[in-house]
Amino acid sequence: MLPKRSADHRHQCQQADRGVPADQPDHIAHVGCLRLWSILNVTNPGLLGNRARFRQHFATPIEQRRSATAAARLNGLVAPHLLRRTKADVAADLPPKQYSTSSGSTTKG
Repeated sequence: MLPKRSADHRHQCQQADRGVPADQPDHIAHVGCLRLWSILNVTNPGLLGNRARFRQHFATPIEQRRSATAAARLNGLVAPHLLRRTKADVAADLPPKQYSTSSGSTTKG
């Protein structure tokens, strides 16, 4: 949870995606570099530098030039901070599914 005074960080989180399925290994390209920066700037401030530097060193080379070198460098920086698990990895920890049926009136009253 972010403190109330952190309006800028909350705004960055609202703009960021919820994530990418773990079965998509090229997650940087799928998430979008600046969205990734926004998330990690909240959770690990300073890890990726300021936005302008990040754009120059990572976002532009990866998104516009498809630089494998820049993507590998970025992946090396962020990989230790990401927990990526599939449903199969955690299935044993999940409770059984619960189903409930509700009924209601569809007439105006």
